Parts: sequence; structure tokens; C-alpha cells
Amino acid sequence: ADIGRFASQDPAVYDGRLFPNEDGPGLIADPQSLNSYTYCRDNPLGYVDVGGEEATIIIREAREGESRDWGHVVIEVNGNVYEFYSKNPMKSIISSQEGIVQSYDGVDDFVDTYNTNTHDEQFIAIELDTTADQDAAIETYFAELSENTPDYSLFTSNCTTVVEGALEYAGIINSKDWNTTNNMISYSKRPVTPKGLQSRLIEISRYGSITIRGVETFKESDFDK
Repeated sequence: ADIGRFASQDPAVYDGRLFPNEDGPGLIADPQSLNSYTYCRDNPLGYVDVGGEEATIIIREAREGESRDWGHVVIEVNGNVYEFYSKNPMKSIISSQEGIVQSYDGVDDFVDTYNTNTHDEQFIAIELDTTADQDAAIETYFAELSENTPDYSLFTSNCTTVVEGALEYAGIINSKDWNTTNNMISYSKRPVTPKGLQSRLIEISRYGSITIRGVETFKESDFDK
């Protein structure tokens, strides 16, 4: 290759030969257009991934007073957010309850469901590299799940296990990926909590079976009009 793979077009030296792009490298007045290695203009939560190149795992972190393992997790793909939750959250702690599959028109629509709470909710977004076919498979998974929705169970069928199921169904990860080992920790089963899923995805990415584009945090108040 003529240049390193992390180089971006420099308008000062661009001559139409090194970067054969009919639209050119971008405009100095629009700095994000000059960088080939930003994604969704460095704002993946605000812009839609129309090309089918990313699925975003969104974790609502535990609130003050809650166990660090509590929280909630959803997945965003092609501009839609999908979640699975219990119709009776408090009762689901001691017994299985009716499960509900819900979709939202974007991250802002999902975050807006929290606007009646007294908390300024904290979220983590984990952006996974995907293909258009994998994104379509995730959407198919949730469409089928909504037709045959399982009961919600705190330890065996919850928001985390459903998101994991979507990732497996789409071929982004496989069951063997949950059995990872490093020099300090051996994992032999799927995580069942949002924070456990976050840790495991980062661990799996170190072995190359998935690619994490980035991890960012945001608050509910970031979406206030």
C-alpha cells in the first residue's frame, strides 16, 4: 500500500491520485469530512448507521443504592433500539413473569422513556463492528421474539441473555466465545448481568472474534431539548 491504513487524506497534498475518490477528500470547512476513520461523524448515538456497519449495545448503569450488577441493556441497529423486560419487574425477582419485547425509533426515543424518573440516568454505549446481513439478522431475531415472547426470568431469560441471543443469532459471536480464558480469569458461562456482558465483550474483543469500534458514556440529560 502507498500509505498506512490509519492515514487520512490531507487536503494540503491531495492530488486526486493517492486517494482516487470522485468526491475528493472533503472540505476544510467541514473537518469531519476530512477524516476517513471517524464513524457517524463521531456521533454514533445521534446519527443512523444506514450502511449496516454497526450494532450498539447500550447499558443503563446501576443507580445509586443499587448493586453494581443491576441495570438494563438494549441493542441499537439501523436506527432502531430493541429491548426485553418484565411486565412486573419487582415480582420477577422471585418468579418468572410475562416478558415484553419493545422497539424504539432511535436512542433518543428510548432514553425519553426515563424522563419521568428523578434520576439522571447514566448509560454506556459499546459500538460493535457488524455487516448489513448481521444487522438484518438482529432485526429478524427481535421480530421473531415479539411473535413468540418468552417469560422473563431474572437469571435465565432477562435483558442481558436476550441481547446475547441476538448477537449469537446474527453470528457476531458464538457460544464458544463465552468460554474465554486469559492469564487471570477463566470464563465458562454466559454473563447474566449488563455489567457482566460489558466486561465479557471487551474480553472477547481482545481475542479478535469481535471488533469494538468504541465505548462512550452519556446521560439522560444529554438528550434534553
